[in-house]
Amino acid sequence: MKKLFIIATLSLMSTVTHAAIETVTFKIAKMNCATCPVVVEGALYDLDGVEKVVTSLDDKTAIVTFNDEKLNVTDLMTATENAGFTAVQMIKGKK
Repeated sequence: MKKLFIIATLSLMSTVTHAAIETVTFKIAKMNCATCPVVVEGALYDLDGVEKVVTSLDDKTAIVTFNDEKLNVTDLMTATENAGFTAVQMIKGKK
């Protein structure tokens, strides 16, 4: 009976899926003043599933860590656009 319980428990655990946490970097157009990064961060943090946002006014970038079961890259770009900025996903190795 104990073996059966262990096997059942292990099989249930193997079917549990965990959300993948993704990180993406965006180039943000029109981010020109000290308030702009705050606005971009606020728009992104308003989305359920955003874990972390790091913006750089100097580089005009936003690095966003998010739960990919709740959001996708398009959702992040749309939130940024709705805040008045254009976000373009940066590909690793390209500027």
